[in-house]
Amino acid sequence: MRKLLVLILSLFMMVLSFATTIKGKVIKVADGDTITILEENGENTRVRFYGIDAPEKKQEYGIKSLDVLKKLIDKKEVEIDVK
Repeated sequence: MRKLLVLILSLFMMVLSFATTIKGKVIKVADGDTITILEENGENTRVRFYGIDAPEKKQEYGIKSLDVLKKLIDKKEVEIDVK
């Protein structure tokens, strides 16, 4: 019983540790669903959007997708909820 309780508490703590938010400035837009941000702590972090499947640059509308995302968030401060 004690082992089960420890396992449940461990899993709960793991779930809580994944519920994080990162903040920073967008320094690169790779394509319509992937960016790189410079975090407040100085680290570069590559971010792939959850639930978005934008075309790659070489695919039809890939450059358009990239351009639209750049206009929306390039060089802007963002706050990202990590999934």
